[in-house]
Amino acid sequence: MKIDTSAVLIGVWGEALRVPPAVGATEGAVITVGDACIIPLIADHPEDRQERLDVKLRRFTLACALRAGGEVDLKADDIVLIKEMANRIWTVSVLGPLVAAIDPA
Repeated sequence: MKIDTSAVLIGVWGEALRVPPAVGATEGAVITVGDACIIPLIADHPEDRQERLDVKLRRFTLACALRAGGEVDLKADDIVLIKEMANRIWTVSVLGPLVAAIDPA
């Protein structure tokens, strides 16, 4: 599925979502679909310490592809991985719009 990584995530009240403090990006900047995918892919989670090398490298490669910007074609397993990782760090106010943007099923 093709997604526009530069699209801004819109919250439940119709406002552009902004980066909260301490997530590894510029605080207060609008959150794009790409940012909302990349941040959890490269975040350091305690449970990731035991993650297999191939999974870690897949996360990194996917984050790099998303960082290139523009329209990115995601495979179904990429979407599953992003949703799993995003669920670890984002609240429902970001997770909901992100999932709607990358998996509008």
